[in-house]
Amino acid sequence: APQQRASQSRPSQPPPGRPTRARLLGRWALVVGCAMVLLAGAAATWGYLQFRGISRADVDLAAGETFEPTNFLIVGSDTRDLDVEVDGGRSKETPDGQRADTILIARADPELGAVEMLTIPRDLWISDGKGGHRRINSAYSDGPQGLIDAIDESLGIPVHHYLEVNFESFQGLVDALGGIGMYFDHPVYDERSGLNIKKKGCYTLDGSQALAFARSRYLNYSNGVKWIADPTGDLGRATRQQVFLRRALSKVSSLGLNNVGSIKVLVTLARDYLTIDDDMGLREMMDLMGRFSEFDPSSMAIHRLATDSVREGNALVEQLNERKSQPVIDVFTGAAPMQTPEQLALAAVKPENVLVDVLNGTDTPGLAKQGAGALEQLDFGIGNIADGEAVTETTITYAEGYEKEALLVASKIQPTPTLEVDSTLTDGRVVLTLAGTLTVPGVNAPATTVPTGVMGAGSTPTTASSAGAATSSAGRGDAGATTAVAAVDGDSGGSGAAAIVDEVIGLQIGDPPAGITCDP
Repeated sequence: APQQRASQSRPSQPPPGRPTRARLLGRWALVVGCAMVLLAGAAATWGYLQFRGISRADVDLAAGETFEPTNFLIVGSDTRDLDVEVDGGRSKETPDGQRADTILIARADPELGAVEMLTIPRDLWISDGKGGHRRINSAYSDGPQGLIDAIDESLGIPVHHYLEVNFESFQGLVDALGGIGMYFDHPVYDERSGLNIKKKGCYTLDGSQALAFARSRYLNYSNGVKWIADPTGDLGRATRQQVFLRRALSKVSSLGLNNVGSIKVLVTLARDYLTIDDDMGLREMMDLMGRFSEFDPSSMAIHRLATDSVREGNALVEQLNERKSQPVIDVFTGAAPMQTPEQLALAAVKPENVLVDVLNGTDTPGLAKQGAGALEQLDFGIGNIADGEAVTETTITYAEGYEKEALLVASKIQPTPTLEVDSTLTDGRVVLTLAGTLTVPGVNAPATTVPTGVMGAGSTPTTASSAGAATSSAGRGDAGATTAVAAVDGDSGGSGAAAIVDEVIGLQIGDPPAGITCDP
């Protein structure tokens, strides 16, 4: 798809609002933190002196063992533009010190080869340890140790390593990468952050434009008739940030460790803008690099704490919903296992971003149309519906590099198909050739918290009948699972946990639809 450069001029159509002073904040500590993990090996060949030049934080951390699951607290801090109501509106005084504007925890399991992220709302309402309450981001006014202690005391999550960046590192990293490709399915604008996308399509965001996207809390979008305000604010922004993070990390990992010029730029950025704890040594980072050399950022799960918006004094804050948040917290405390990379990779692929051609490989009339209708109910994009070559078993063919998309389709249907790479396919579509009636487990059945694409106990499959209607039928198909599908299915003996289903809040922007790529 042709790339466009995002405009930051004031939109002509939207109603004007009274602008406020823009907050240039450290939204994207995660990008720099993960870039350090992905590119740590560079320090061994070029960056040792650069590594020694990175600023250090003297903090007390939880003890951890080499190659055991490790929690990295990643903070984007801002010394300016502090909230005047950090205590819930009871005081109008501007507090001294810094504020943590972005708070993330990355949990890495070197043995499993998995990474999961947790975003903590900056307005999370916690005890201040003195009989009162405050926002969690204000705990940083006591320094990094204050925030580490607040996370441990309020959530029970231990911190093994600490990383901190400022907003300039985000802009510099994006520019060093040559921009990040994002897809916008609506025109959007935010007068306060400067974001202004005038028409839908692919855009390559440079550092300043990406920061405007990252800062957007007052997003407006056009439905083609009028402009609509997204009411989800900071929580909606977190949803959009997650998509950006995946795409940015994919760009970082695509550079590889042989790109010396990019490595020098990234390590220099780390030296100039990154602060890490005293315990994080070069050898440990190199060990992590070796363990995650094949890590695929698209298989990374990014969670958020479930909260309820409540008013305290003159301020709106986020109160932890303990029941909904506990499954996520358990992963980061070690009370529950992390998900396998296979589970995470499959869960990251969304049906609406997968385009499926459905072919009839039998003499039964209308079979492809009926199968396509069943898949469409699961939000898959449907391409060609036609007769295909005769087959004796249902097959899925896919272009190289699109195995996850093929696996997602395969895990939704019965009988389990055979998967094959087809070198003639180039546009990312998946081709499903039917050898018989298609059964789609989960259609019109209660949702379960199992990995995306894996049928849960108690689900009832739905069959596309010869009459064209969806009819219920119990049981699974006669064909056994293929090796690829079995690696994702919990019945295969894997040690991974069931996927955590995170609620999506606000507009999801960034991932292109099936058949479109936005890579610059």
